[in-house]
Formats: sequence, C-alpha cells, structure tokens
Amino acid sequence: MNSLPDAVVLLDSHGKVQLANDAFSDLLRSSGEVLGKSLAEVLPVRGSTALVNLIELTNGGDKPVRRRGFTVTSAAGAEVSLEITVTPSPERERHYFVLLKDITNEKSLDQQRQEFISVAAHELRTPLSITEAALSSMLLISKDQMKPEAVNLAEQAQRNIVFLSALVKDLTTLAEAQQDSLVVEIKPMSAANLIEQVYDDFLPVATEKGLKLTKHFLSNLPTVLTTEHFVREILENLVSNGIKYTDHGSVSISAVPTPAGGLLFSVSDTGIGISAANQAKLFTKFFRAEDYQTRQTGGTGLGLYLCLELANRISAHLWAQSKLHQGSTFYLEVPPVSRLAKDSGQIVQAKVNSLVDQL
Repeated sequence: MNSLPDAVVLLDSHGKVQLANDAFSDLLRSSGEVLGKSLAEVLPVRGSTALVNLIELTNGGDKPVRRRGFTVTSAAGAEVSLEITVTPSPERERHYFVLLKDITNEKSLDQQRQEFISVAAHELRTPLSITEAALSSMLLISKDQMKPEAVNLAEQAQRNIVFLSALVKDLTTLAEAQQDSLVVEIKPMSAANLIEQVYDDFLPVATEKGLKLTKHFLSNLPTVLTTEHFVREILENLVSNGIKYTDHGSVSISAVPTPAGGLLFSVSDTGIGISAANQAKLFTKFFRAEDYQTRQTGGTGLGLYLCLELANRISAHLWAQSKLHQGSTFYLEVPPVSRLAKDSGQIVQAKVNSLVDQL
C-alpha cells in the first residue's frame, strides 16, 4: 500500500480506519494517529455542498463504485479535488477499500476543455440546423428536376449534416452533465410506463429494419425515486444501439426488481456482439470498435460514455455482457432512492426525504 502514489484507506463496516498508507497521511497534511478513528473525523469529504459518507456510495451493493466531484481541505486551507473509488470486500463482515486520487490539476484542465466544448457545440447548433433544413427543402422541392449526380451529392451532404447534428447534441448534453447544469428532478418513476414509452418510440424503427422488438416486465414492479429523464435517455440510447448493431433477430427491453427494492433494466440484442478487448473500453469517450461491422454504421462514440455519466449522477450502475457475434446485453441497476453524486444541496435532499416518507 505504501508503494502506491494515491491515498488508500481500509474502513470497517462502521467507517473506521483499519489501515492507511503514507499517501493518505500526506493528504491529511498531519502526522496524528488515524487508526480506529472515523474517516469522517480525520478526513471530512464533501460533495458539492455537504459532507459525504463514502460507504453509502455503494448502496449496500458488492460492486466497486467510482465517483468524482468530491473535495477535502488540507491543513494549509487548500481545496483538493478527489476521484474516489470504494470497493466492498466479499466477506460477510464487510470492509471497504477506498482509493482517493488527487485530481485537482486534472479537474482544472477538464473545466477548460468542457467550457470550450460547450461554447463550440452551442455555436455549431444553429448553422447546422439551418443547413440541414435547406438541404431537406431543396431535395423536397427540386429533386425531380435535379440530375442524379446532384441528388446523390445533396443526399450525401444531408447524411453528414445529420451525423454532425447528432454529435453536437451529444457534446452539448455531455458538457451539461459534466458541468452539473442538467436539470435534476427526483420523483417516483414507474418502470412499466417508461418501458412502454420506449417500446412505442422504437417499434417503427425496429420493424423497418426487419427486427422483432419485445418487452418484458412484471405488473407489480416497485416504484423508485430517481430522475426519470436520465433513465429514459440511457434506455433510449441502449435500444437505439441494439437496433443499429443487429441485422437479424431481435432486441428486447426488460425490467425486474432487485433484492434491495430497486430496479434492474436490461436491453438485449442478437447483434454483432463486442469482443473482450473492446468491452474494457466500451464506456470511454469517443470509443468505437475498429471492425468493419461497426464502421458500417454511423455513430459519435459518445453515447455509452454519456449513459455512464448520467448513471453516475443518480447512483445507478451500468455494465454490459457480450460475446462477439453472439449479441449483447446491457444492464442498468437503479437504486430504490437515488442519492445524487453531484447533489443540488439541502432542497433536493429535503425533497428526497419527503418522497421517501410518502412511500
């Protein structure tokens, strides 16, 4: 542990420090004894507005959770930005390995990049929309009078404008998510209604491609408290990808309750699948698999990365299982009550508590 450059601490089930490496002591800027003390006592970690209990980030699950957006204050008064990974141990008497990575400099560079992307995307939206509308009108009005070569060129230009518009939309949404400017509203969500809506929206698209779109869910699914339009955005992206990368067979959407009282959504397809090597990079920014089947379809490489950002915002867990040429299944586990990774302060927390009391 002492050979690691990042701070590492082992907590017991009550959040008390059992082991800590030298980098953790450096982060404290203090030489005082920390073993046996509560982490909240020796290193108070804050979200955007309030102190955070790191163990609660796991929602009682057994999967590692990685989050950004946390800060601590050093003894000198400097604010340190952290990326925190909490890994529960598999034992019944659970312990938690916590990795605290100092990303202060990285965050400053990220903010500059995000501001540039946000401004550039905003400025591109209007001219792209005007150009797309002009090309569509030209083809609608004058297609019969145009030479075949001119029609081909106009249609090619239109396809590329549509692709650029989709890229700009993804960049705008991504910048808003990373700058914490997306509208967040926690309220009761019905999984059955949501699946019905997504199914109805994508049924014509699947039918046109000759695919079977199916839905599976119980009538008595639990109601969860979360941000519905985030969940919908994720499911729409997953279903869209399933249809895009499936030439024959079916795409299915389903939901089942979890033991903790949450919901587990899944989107399965019988498409081209994903190799083991590519699965490790699946949710990274601008990633697209380097094979001819993937390159034959358009895409920005931002969809799954954006899905992960939105899932992290509502403390949901997103992962995939796939085999090359055997299809893929994407899972989204939504907790019974979403605790925002980047909370909006006491008003949001009070609303969450009120809704929990109502249920």
